[in-house]
Amino acid sequence: GAVRFIIPPKPFLGAKGVLALLRNDDKDAKLEAILHSFIEAEFLELVRRFIPYTLLLGKEASRLNPVNVQMCNKRFILKESVSSGMKGIVFSTDGDYNKTLERACASKMNWILQEEIVNQPQQFSWFDGVNGTELRTSDDWFMRVTAHYVNGTLGDLIVTARRDKAVHGGKDCLQLGTIIV
Repeated sequence: GAVRFIIPPKPFLGAKGVLALLRNDDKDAKLEAILHSFIEAEFLELVRRFIPYTLLLGKEASRLNPVNVQMCNKRFILKESVSSGMKGIVFSTDGDYNKTLERACASKMNWILQEEIVNQPQQFSWFDGVNGTELRTSDDWFMRVTAHYVNGTLGDLIVTARRDKAVHGGKDCLQLGTIIV
């Protein structure tokens, strides 16, 4: 059938800026009309339930008042719209957050500001030691689950875990296989 895109396919189809567009937390009436012309209301609301509060930042984007964001009792993450791993990710608790926020607000809409979803530590076991014979268990792992859907059906899950909240892979991460039943 016909294929319709809000943003045409490109190498970074999953750019984080799309999250801000889908959420439309700025309540832009024109953007909302465009979204509803491509996405049925019930599906748009479903997707929005799984995306935390997100603003597109930059000179032509959100009228963000950093003081107001700092004064609210929520944690935020700055994310470069097109990046991978932990590149371009700054938590509001990081020392260079305010400097990065200023840079993001002066950019050409290359950043998003997103509410941080606090990750709870999980317990994992793994084999370590000589020939992987020693079983270790620890309850200080933070986890990220990525779901992949094919034609509306769950096709695969990827579980990544690290011992800090920067759960985006790395040499010290656990990458776990899954079985979908």
